[in-house]
Amino acid sequence: MKKVGQVLKEARISANLTIEEVERKTRIRGRIILALEEGRWGELPHSTYVKGLIKNYGQFLKLSPSSLLALYRREYAAPEPQGQSTFLNLPFKFRPTPTLTVTFLGIATFLGVLGYIAFQYFSLISSPYLSIEEPKDFAQVSQKQVDVFGRTDPDSTLSINNENVNLDEKGSFKEQIVLNEGLNEIEIKATSKLGRQRTVKRTVQFTPSK
Repeated sequence: MKKVGQVLKEARISANLTIEEVERKTRIRGRIILALEEGRWGELPHSTYVKGLIKNYGQFLKLSPSSLLALYRREYAAPEPQGQSTFLNLPFKFRPTPTLTVTFLGIATFLGVLGYIAFQYFSLISSPYLSIEEPKDFAQVSQKQVDVFGRTDPDSTLSINNENVNLDEKGSFKEQIVLNEGLNEIEIKATSKLGRQRTVKRTVQFTPSK
């Protein structure tokens, strides 16, 4: 049985057409026409595209496209794609193995421990957290006493105006400070176990009510 390329070539020769003339009239490149006629399917694009080329070339030569495609299907039995993505057709497939799984878990555990150690280290060497909610800086009050409260790291030592203040289990504190008339500077200082300090100052204006 003749092959599709042989049928195309014989029809072209019978029509006294050169490759160049076919290329000019069909706009199919000459090297592709030669590949079709010689059955060099590996040099051509996907089979769906090849079928279109055979159909167009056959119609130009006044041949039956269905007969040509039937010859092609018998000659070229490559499987057609079934809606699969290009990703699934990669030359290799990832298959997890017990060894690979154990290795991955070991690396993940190591990185987790390393991250925890790094977090603890930087927590130790960094200055403690300190947030003062009241009083606001440059607050103006008419009472002789003002409440100072906020939060710091629970394992820190806190002092207000060089006087130690107790913390609760969450690091919160509240202390009442006696003010002098006029401007008062309140210094709140948190000290970590390694001696790192963080200081916040608040200026309060005390004006007695008359």
